[in-house]
Amino acid sequence: MRRRFARLTFVGLALAFGVVPAVAADGYTVTDLGTLPGKANSWVWQQTINNGGLVAAYANDVANPNAFAGDVPFLWNKGRITVLPELPGAVDTIPFCLNDSGQLVGSSQPTGDSFAQPVLWDRIVRSHARRAWWRIQALGVLPGDNAGYAWAINNRRQAVGASCMFDLDASSFVYHAVLWHKDRTFPLPPLPGGGMADQAWDINDRGQIVGCSGPAFGEEHAALWYKGTVTDLGLIGGDWAEAIVINDRGQVAGMAQIASGDSHPFFWEKGAMSDLGVLGDDVFGAALDINNKGQIVGASGASIIDVTTSRAVLWANGVIVDLQTRIPADTGWTLLAAAGINERGQITGYGIHDGQYRAFLLTPAR
Repeated sequence: MRRRFARLTFVGLALAFGVVPAVAADGYTVTDLGTLPGKANSWVWQQTINNGGLVAAYANDVANPNAFAGDVPFLWNKGRITVLPELPGAVDTIPFCLNDSGQLVGSSQPTGDSFAQPVLWDRIVRSHARRAWWRIQALGVLPGDNAGYAWAINNRRQAVGASCMFDLDASSFVYHAVLWHKDRTFPLPPLPGGGMADQAWDINDRGQIVGCSGPAFGEEHAALWYKGTVTDLGLIGGDWAEAIVINDRGQVAGMAQIASGDSHPFFWEKGAMSDLGVLGDDVFGAALDINNKGQIVGASGASIIDVTTSRAVLWANGVIVDLQTRIPADTGWTLLAAAGINERGQITGYGIHDGQYRAFLLTPAR
């Protein structure tokens, strides 16, 4: 079982939070990242593009990025696709994050009757053979747990995620936030009252970690871990909040419930959390990635469960941009969600292209 940033929620004017202009006047070019032979669709998770333009993706035959059935991971590099290895006998494998060295983390489910395990991919180079290949290794979980997900990795090879105990007979699911460093798994301290619904979603190069902590899902608060201390980042009027991403400036973005019960994206900096807003009459929004310029990407939509109603968006300079309006009208694309953004302003996400669900790359047309 997996939990996609705890809920699949999907940002006009909001807060001016001091970022640079988001896009050039002439918008973006769109590239279809393709799929694997025999697979109809491709998708990307958040934070799966690095500053070199390398993209991690996965392919399947299910019209839902959260189906977690038969997913096969691959790397896209300037039009070239490389299939990534899976754990032996794997029935489902997804890369969740990619760093600038090309290391990836994610999860792989070894068999159909087992649970997902957190994994790391490394690129192995043998200069004398003039070849390279990818190696996958399980990162391990906390004692007593039986599942896990590695959600993010920084450029110091520190990874974060969740170590879990799933008891299907008792319908019990416990998530512990963890850090993986130097082949060891470290538990992260919960917020007061937390420890049952904890996730570490992201880590920056300073070692700051963000996620959530609470006694149950629907009661979790956005959390920041740094140097052994956990900080409650607050709420924006509702009962829960989850910090999804953090950049190297310590700026945080995520999603939270507002007073109406809707789910909105938020921006946090220096102790202040603010609602980023959604497109039009949409009732759900999620901020899924942020770069060091403060540019944020994500999705805005009308439904918490139907990704076909969402729209890919970018927030910058206090305004929200519907990315569909920044690509040529004749591309054949419907952009559903923007999942990652690098320092060059390239954006990955997924949408519908000529009737197929496909991962895309947007490149600023400067």
